[in-house]
Amino acid sequence: MSKEWSDYYKDAAEMHKTNAHNLCKAYATAKEREAELTEREEKLISAIEQTINENGHLADGDNCTLIRLVTVLKELG
Repeated sequence: MSKEWSDYYKDAAEMHKTNAHNLCKAYATAKEREAELTEREEKLISAIEQTINENGHLADGDNCTLIRLVTVLKELG
């Protein structure tokens, strides 16, 4: 017995529902990952700023230990 058109529509609707669910799930996962990265970035920036503040006297030229951190902070504003 061949499928009736209504069965094809039901199959298509179910596939659409599954795809929509998977997209929503992927979006939620991406948003969670973005939040994790933002938190990580904030912690790293804070640590860099604290290190520069505590050891700024060592960042006294182009050939210093902290030059990369000083440069990045200047670039970020």
